[in-house]
This record gives sequence, structure tokens and C-alpha cells, in this order.
Amino acid sequence: MDETGQQLLEIVNTYFSRFGIHFTSKYTPRHHVTHDSLYTFHSNKCGIYLAILPGEYIYIDNLEKCGQYSGSQVLERIKSFGKFIGVKYIKLFDAAGIQSNTCNFIAFSVFSLYTKGKTWYQIHGFNYESDPNGEIDYYSGSKNIPFRYFLSKHDLDNFKILFSDIYTDDKTIEQVVKELQKKYLHKNFETRLSKDQCKILSNITMNLYEIVLPDESMIYVIPYRTSKSKSKSKSKSKSKSKSKSKSKSRTRRSKSVKKMIK
Repeated sequence: MDETGQQLLEIVNTYFSRFGIHFTSKYTPRHHVTHDSLYTFHSNKCGIYLAILPGEYIYIDNLEKCGQYSGSQVLERIKSFGKFIGVKYIKLFDAAGIQSNTCNFIAFSVFSLYTKGKTWYQIHGFNYESDPNGEIDYYSGSKNIPFRYFLSKHDLDNFKILFSDIYTDDKTIEQVVKELQKKYLHKNFETRLSKDQCKILSNITMNLYEIVLPDESMIYVIPYRTSKSKSKSKSKSKSKSKSKSKSKSRTRRSKSVKKMIK
């Protein structure tokens, strides 16, 4: 790692020290994020992987809770760190889910989508690259469709047997998902599900993800505040001057951080 990378590592470790998160050497991102000036760091303790392109973006390659801090708290810290160092946005690929020695990978996105109307990352301000302003409703168009339409015959037959207390032919995907979450998906649920139940839930959540949600990266645009005129009676020229001042302030902040890592 060059001198710039070493200095950036010091900054990120100082910023996350309150969370007990310590980043170390670089790694190779699993997804398609490459750039000559990309600096990558990871924390083995919490399984958090970040790739940083100074002045442009932070890419979150993996995110987990850390000690007493939830995944939401860690994510908010990363967002505030991005603002601190002056990047334009934060980028990630939504692979939220759980996998253990006893359970296949179960995607969380569809559970959040059908119980809250948004995926977990959408709730935290991220939108898909093809929908940067969050205008597309991925929820309403499918919430009234019968659950059986989303499954293959094989998965449906197995689901009827393994979750007989939930399934009926007339239930929608929203109803089934809410009941699954209520009856089965509690804390450490993967240890209480049978191997066959884990397998069918893995198939269902991955299929629903592929059918309903885009298979692409998500973006969180850093919200730098624009100036507000203190009085409506002030001239437009003064308003523009204030706006430029705010813009210069952000530029100075970004430059000051860049100087720290030069």
C-alpha cells in the first residue's frame, strides 16, 4: 500500500474507533469495482469490507453488525464517514441475507420488501442505479398476486408440506412472507429450521429477488446541504453568493481531506 493508502487507513480507523472497528490491509473486491486509485480495507473482527476512491465514492463490499452496534448503526457511520471525506456517493450490491452451517443462504431483501414496502437498503436511502430517484414501486405491483405464482411446481409442493401451517392457495406473496417472518424468522431462526425448510426458503427468496428486484448495484448520494436565503427580501445575487460559498465550503472540506491523504 502506498503512502496515500496508509494515510487514508489512519483516517478511516480514527473515524471508526468509537465502534471498535479496526481496518487492516487491502483485499480484492468480489464485485466489479476496479480503479487504479481505489484503496481497499477490511475488518476481520466485524466482516466489514470497504473500497474507497477519494473524492468519488465508497464501495461497501460487505457489511455486518459489530459487537453492540447493529448493521443499521454501522451503515449510518459509513454514510457519515463518506460525507466527512467528501465523496459523492456510496455504492453496494444488495446481498443482504443469512447463511450458516445448518442453513442455505436466505435473502433478506424480499422479506423487507413485502413486509415494509422497501428493501432494507432502500429504507436507508439507497436506490438502484437504474432508478436513482427511487421512483419505481417494486412492491405494489406484486403484493396482490397469489404466492403460488412465484414458485416452481417442485418448490410449491415442498412448501405446502414443510410450511403447512402457513400455506393456502388463496394467499398472496405478501401474506405468506409476513406469516413466515412472524412464525419462523425470529432471532437465530436458522438454528430452528430443518435443513429442508432452509433449502426451500433459500430457493424462494432467491427466485423472488430475481423476479421482482433489479440485479444491479445500489447508490446512496451523499446529501450535502445547499444554502437557504435568510430572508425572502434578499436579492438573487446575494442568494447566489451564498450558494457559491456553500459549494466552496464543500470543496475546501474535500481538499482538506485529500491533503490529509497526500
